[in-house]
Amino acid sequence: MLRKATPPPALPAEAGSGGTARARLLALTIAATGCLMSVGAALIFLEARASSERLYDDALRETGVLLLQLAQHEINEHGRSLGVQLVEAETEHDRNSLRFQVWTDDMRAAYRSADSPAAPFAPLDASGFGWTSIDGAPWRSFAVWNHQHTLQLQIVESENYRQVLPRAIFWRLAVAMALLLPLSIALLWWIIARSLRSTRALARMRETLAFERRFTSDAAHELRTPLAAIRANTQVMQGARTPEEFTTASVNLLASVDRSGRLVEQLLALARVDASASLPQRFELVDLAPLVHAQIAEHERFAGRRHVEIEASTEPARVRGDRELLGVLLRNLVDNAIRYSRPQTRVVISCDTLADGVELAINDEGVGIVPEERTRIFERFYRASGTHDYGSGLGLSIVKRIADLHGASITVSTGAGQRGSCFTLWFPKPAAARPA
Repeated sequence: MLRKATPPPALPAEAGSGGTARARLLALTIAATGCLMSVGAALIFLEARASSERLYDDALRETGVLLLQLAQHEINEHGRSLGVQLVEAETEHDRNSLRFQVWTDDMRAAYRSADSPAAPFAPLDASGFGWTSIDGAPWRSFAVWNHQHTLQLQIVESENYRQVLPRAIFWRLAVAMALLLPLSIALLWWIIARSLRSTRALARMRETLAFERRFTSDAAHELRTPLAAIRANTQVMQGARTPEEFTTASVNLLASVDRSGRLVEQLLALARVDASASLPQRFELVDLAPLVHAQIAEHERFAGRRHVEIEASTEPARVRGDRELLGVLLRNLVDNAIRYSRPQTRVVISCDTLADGVELAINDEGVGIVPEERTRIFERFYRASGTHDYGSGLGLSIVKRIADLHGASITVSTGAGQRGSCFTLWFPKPAAARPA
């Protein structure tokens, strides 16, 4: 009985991609965290700069009002005889950052600081804050009149000086970001790793349950036919009327039992392969040549019954893998080659080490496989047309699954002399590792 092949369940992202999901999640989380931290730092900086501007303006206003009071006191004491003569203020100040002028109502400069121009910083009718330019540089200005409106104080402060505090805040935020980002990455990595650990455990549990459900379904489906044959042959034996009928039924019964045994063996092998997603972490160097000769010895009697000769051309060919699974792969390929070969033909097995990997080839002189079926033969429970032997349709799907686990590619072509089939597997060159 044939049915459509059931595809294997997808492996968990962590197992199938070596941590790609975790790395992608970490990258996205770090990017989001970095963006949020950057936006937060920018908002903090903008608010701090606005606050510093208000502080500088308040200090400039207070200084201007104080200087205006001092100028009012000097005029009350000495009168307006000072005219435009330069008189230094009685307070200490930074000549590079702060300058002021005191103007009388007749537009004469009563006082002005050193380096202040003769012209007013701002129009004499100005009041409050503004901006002016001195030697091409921006300066913050503040103008205020006394109560009698007889004196006007104009004071300016360098914009460069007003940026000292915002610059200090900016660099402190930059240093804090530079320190916090690596700590955040380490903390996020730890949190994600711990979170995904339980997720991976659940994924493995779901995968195991899926394997078990599929194994149960496959076994129930495939065992139904040989068990029915066993039952039918047993009933024939019970009702046999002649020795010939009994003998025929017993031979058929034995064949059905053999077929059931092969099917159970294949199902168990398939279940083990399906549960081997984590095996690559424990691979070792394995020489294929001894495995090839072991399979030849194991199949010698079977090949003799089929009148098929097995030949081998091998040299040391090491691959990274699981010794037992590679043995299962070879067993299925050799068994298939013998089973579907014509009598008085040969099966030739070779393995060679190439520059970029290892090549394993199995040639037979059997019925061959038409090109349009060469991809489908690796589907579970699929049996190629023209095959009259009772196979389970699982052998080549097991071969494909094991090859995939080992990173090997498999191709099917016409055999030597344009007869039969040739199965060729290419294994990647193993990296340096401890010997098997």
